[in-house]
Amino acid sequence: MIKLQILGVNGHKSTNVLISNTIAAIKALGLIVKLEEVNDIDQFIKYDLLGIPALTINGQLACQQTVPKIEDLVGMLSPLSAPVKLQA
Repeated sequence: MIKLQILGVNGHKSTNVLISNTIAAIKALGLIVKLEEVNDIDQFIKYDLLGIPALTINGQLACQQTVPKIEDLVGMLSPLSAPVKLQA
């Protein structure tokens, strides 16, 4: 399962916009993900952030100090929506 974390301050405008844009991108791609909002400063330090809001995809920092447009998030997440090929 794909794990997304949004790191930011609860209720902050840019954090809220990142959450909304991320949800819209997830819906556009029809992905099933675990989406978590992280407000803990210790987690921010773990990723050595320069600023918030930030987005991690499967534990890897994808963006920080910016709020990507929905189209950009779709581009970041679309490689994760590729079908899995099973071998017999």
